[in-house]
Amino acid sequence: MALEAIGGKVQSEPLNRNFSYLDSKLEQTKLDINQLARTLTEIKKNYTEKKAIFAIVDDDCRPEAYTILKPILEQRNIRGTFSCITGQIGQSNRLSEAQMREMINAGHEFISHSHTHRDLTTLTESELHDEFEKSKTRLQSFGQAGNHLAYPNGLFNKQVVNVAQKYFDSAMVTDTWLNESPLRTYAIGRIGVGAWGNRTWDIIKSRIDRTIEVGGLGVIMTHVGENTTEDNQLVEQTIDYILSQGYEIKTYGEAFKVFQNKLEYGEFDERTRQVDFVVGFDGNIGGNYGAVYRQPINAYTNDNPLSDFKRNTLTINAVQTSQAKGLPLDTGGTLMTFNFGSTNEFAFQLYEVVSSDQLFFRRHGSSGWGEWQSINPNYIVVNPVNSVTPSTPVTGFPNGKITYTKITNTGASGFPENKGGLLTTNRISSDQQFVWQTYEIYESTATYKRYWLYTGQRWSDWRKIVTESV
Repeated sequence: MALEAIGGKVQSEPLNRNFSYLDSKLEQTKLDINQLARTLTEIKKNYTEKKAIFAIVDDDCRPEAYTILKPILEQRNIRGTFSCITGQIGQSNRLSEAQMREMINAGHEFISHSHTHRDLTTLTESELHDEFEKSKTRLQSFGQAGNHLAYPNGLFNKQVVNVAQKYFDSAMVTDTWLNESPLRTYAIGRIGVGAWGNRTWDIIKSRIDRTIEVGGLGVIMTHVGENTTEDNQLVEQTIDYILSQGYEIKTYGEAFKVFQNKLEYGEFDERTRQVDFVVGFDGNIGGNYGAVYRQPINAYTNDNPLSDFKRNTLTINAVQTSQAKGLPLDTGGTLMTFNFGSTNEFAFQLYEVVSSDQLFFRRHGSSGWGEWQSINPNYIVVNPVNSVTPSTPVTGFPNGKITYTKITNTGASGFPENKGGLLTTNRISSDQQFVWQTYEIYESTATYKRYWLYTGQRWSDWRKIVTESV
């Protein structure tokens, strides 16, 4: 399988080496890999900027969708999307056919919320086919494509997805997470506002801001028919905020068409909510077999900010000792960066020091990367003979460890009395203010102590420990 490099996003060797399963699937599906290469080339050529797109999706098609939400949207020249329980259209607590046709003529969109609003995960495959076929046929009777689904109560499983794929281009859940490129097409997340969602503006705003930051597909979920007056005010506030930031609000179908994946195939995984291989609208590659990125030596070092690492990805690269400053022990090793989750606080790194069993951990917080912490099961480290000097800084010793280093006479220059001895370094806390050393001279009762001056970033002078005789 030969695939040329496309703007640094697709490289033939990693693909050939790591995706043998993918290769077999390509053959099974008769997918032309050369066509894929040409498609990616075109994507890269035309793609300039990822800009967030938003849509309003109101569930259930209650009368309030017509009496309350429709005026809110139309006052702002916005067209919304309404997910209908198609078997209940015309009932007393649902939109009438006449109301739906009026809304459609005004440019609003209707999608499926199933036919009966049953828990889809409890249905047989045959029942699912019946549910989706009836729902789509009913929507088409109104002149709607019916190409999208909002799962009732956000519930689905692999069987539901397998059948839904035959009727719908995408499906939405009620969970909140970022819809970045490439999309989880059959698990599109939504930002709930009001009933069945958030009733705190700070939370809503933060999720909108995050969607804008990553250039994602932002789907605002409302249940206006169950809203309080305060909830409806939040809906208006949400819409006005998005518009004030300069972003468009389209129907869901329009937004999805812009943001949809260029290619996806393979089996759906219920755990990851993705298929095997996906190419996003901007050429980004993802999926269950694209989540691990092996990068060249020294591609990333200690000082790379989290923004340098692709989201929803495990990035692995080796670091040479010459480039390892700031990494544990300032020594080469393997750096593993886990950048998963909807916020930066979910990210963390592991570092395995070369030719050792030492493993270190640090988490990303609101202010950036935290301190490296040793996660080895023991707390004692025995260094090689003469492996440190009197000027070795605190960073040369592992966090959370007591380190013993034998110093011979030939390596004792600068140590107390310039004689060989046993250096014990206590760095039992990540706080550099709580680090000290003792030095016991061979064939002597003399012991010296010093501590690390955090503010000055140096060791204090050695002081002899005096033991009084009683």
